[in-house]
Amino acid sequence: MQALAYRKNYKTKDIDVREHSWLSTGTTYPNNDFVVAYSLDGTIASRYGDMTWDFNAYAHGNPDTKLSYTFWCSDVLDDRHHSLIAELKWLNFCNIWKRTDTTLATSTYKLLHLTACRIAGYAYNNNTSIKTLLSDDDSFTRFASSIAPAFSRHIRHLLFSLNLVEPAELGFTLVDMDAQKILIRNAETIVYEQTAPIPTRIYSNLLSCISSQLTETEQYINRLLAISKEIASHPLCGRSLASQRSHWKKRTGKSFDLTGQQLNFETLAQKHNLVEYFRAYDVWNVKLLSGRLSTVQTLCKLAIHAYSGMRDNEVEMLPLGCLVTEKQLGLVHYLIVGKTYKFNSGLGRRAKWVVGEDAARGVRIAQRLSKCALEISGFDLPDENIPDDRYPLFISLLHLKFEHKKVDPKEAKIRRAADLHFRNRKTWIESFVLQITEQDIHELNNMDPFRDWERKSYISGSRWPLKTHQLRRSLALYASRSGLVSLPSLRRQLQHITQEMSLYYAKGSHFAKNFIDDGEATSQRHFSLEVQETASESEMLSFLLNVIDSDERLFGGQGAFWQRQKEKHNINISKVDRDKTLKDFRNGRRSFQSTPLGGCGKVGECNERAMGSFMGCILDDRSASGDPKPCRYSYLTLSRIEEVIVSQEKRIEKEARLGTNNMYYKEISDDLDVLKKYHARISKK
Repeated sequence: MQALAYRKNYKTKDIDVREHSWLSTGTTYPNNDFVVAYSLDGTIASRYGDMTWDFNAYAHGNPDTKLSYTFWCSDVLDDRHHSLIAELKWLNFCNIWKRTDTTLATSTYKLLHLTACRIAGYAYNNNTSIKTLLSDDDSFTRFASSIAPAFSRHIRHLLFSLNLVEPAELGFTLVDMDAQKILIRNAETIVYEQTAPIPTRIYSNLLSCISSQLTETEQYINRLLAISKEIASHPLCGRSLASQRSHWKKRTGKSFDLTGQQLNFETLAQKHNLVEYFRAYDVWNVKLLSGRLSTVQTLCKLAIHAYSGMRDNEVEMLPLGCLVTEKQLGLVHYLIVGKTYKFNSGLGRRAKWVVGEDAARGVRIAQRLSKCALEISGFDLPDENIPDDRYPLFISLLHLKFEHKKVDPKEAKIRRAADLHFRNRKTWIESFVLQITEQDIHELNNMDPFRDWERKSYISGSRWPLKTHQLRRSLALYASRSGLVSLPSLRRQLQHITQEMSLYYAKGSHFAKNFIDDGEATSQRHFSLEVQETASESEMLSFLLNVIDSDERLFGGQGAFWQRQKEKHNINISKVDRDKTLKDFRNGRRSFQSTPLGGCGKVGECNERAMGSFMGCILDDRSASGDPKPCRYSYLTLSRIEEVIVSQEKRIEKEARLGTNNMYYKEISDDLDVLKKYHARISKK
């Protein structure tokens, strides 16, 4: 039988894990005194008979991991309520202690619990039982026909989990698969599509906004922390005179003495030279200052997402000392040390992510804010070089004591920030001006021409619906160095992170060994694998964008071939079998890599490309410089060749200042002659 306690996450060493085990068999119910959960200090948190089971000690610091058995009921519980609650407890008990499969995360247990509670609500309204609904085919069919398609997926999840409990242990036999097909049909009415990558123009604007706001925050963070400490130093500080009078009267029962008057918020803003900053963000009292600091935390979280590819819960659960700096070959590299939870029964496994400077800036700002809050609350500051999970990177701003609630560091637990979500910062997100244009819609259609983008609210003129997982997918897609990224500014912004990923994640790198501490099992869930898996998709999208959907005439070995195909057979983006094309790229039957002159279609390694040379695309080994012939794998365009000619002309001007007899000048001059000869030839066609 299973044991609920997770050894790696349970902090108390004095509690024997066997106390959480259930050793009986069959449908023997535990008595109401059976302990279902302990607190971190070793005291009993919940018993079987309680109306709430508290699993906070097993949930990685998540404050919302309690299973309530009464929230779905009316205020007054009758006999039928109590009967259904008893069934709910038994279902949860079976899921936790009787499954023959792996232990689940507490968040998954809560989802299953909420699903069962909705079934209980239906059972109450229809004067039946949960057992009848899940075991009788006719009752189940009527119930399944009445629920929303999205809820069908949760019901299937619950049934799948209960199928791992023997009927003799569960107490009844679940409906068979034929009866469950109605759930499959319901679920299939909803199209579950892959997270949309952010179009390059919008992505570039977003990264620019993150960088500029980080720079501004760095300029003001000292003053923001100083005013926060002063406000926290006295319960009246930062309040208006009227508010100070009222607060003092309520606090002491005495009339306010003007000799005890504290500086109001406006005066504090002037004292700390924050008037212009507060005016820009409409901050004019202590409450709005707290909201602004919370937005700063959200900015830091966004920066980490944008440059690491971490999932939402992975960023939220980062420890205060998560940033590690390494110096190799004269270069500084930043690593974020945290935990990954996906596909691991909710257990945290230590992992590392390589990030760029902007993500490191975000971490440093968040660290300073959290340290300030810890200091104000009286907590001892940890060693920032050690990732101690007890000290979160994103701390709740209640610890700033703006409300002056008493905090005893010996008894109080450090609370994590719980509201760093985009939905709580709509005005701030709108300030990024991530407006969708026709150009963006065109790019989305190139990525997936068969998706109804307008149905998903991707409409020209509307705001881009930003989600954190889009940042993960976009980074994986654009950092795969396939040439899909067309905006020069975005290329520059991603250059550092791309090089870092190549260094740390590439096969054979001496950094790659033991990069993820828990080995192969963990690395399979790490963002590095997603980058590798996305490379084929990124190559395909680049091929569709630069070859199939390009209006520009294509030259070169493969370029000329596809140009003829497009002219003869009217090939366009809507006629391409996306799944088959992606399969070709994944299986190595097709390739496309961007080059300065257009693209390279060679499958496998290309010596010229590996050496950083582009002249091999236009000057095949078998051709002479006087009569250049392109490589048979090349895709060439007039516009790209013209751009390279302009670039080479600028280079040769610089070299000429140092003399025209050196080898670099001659090499550039020879290359420029070849480019111009080939350009003159194809421009006549």
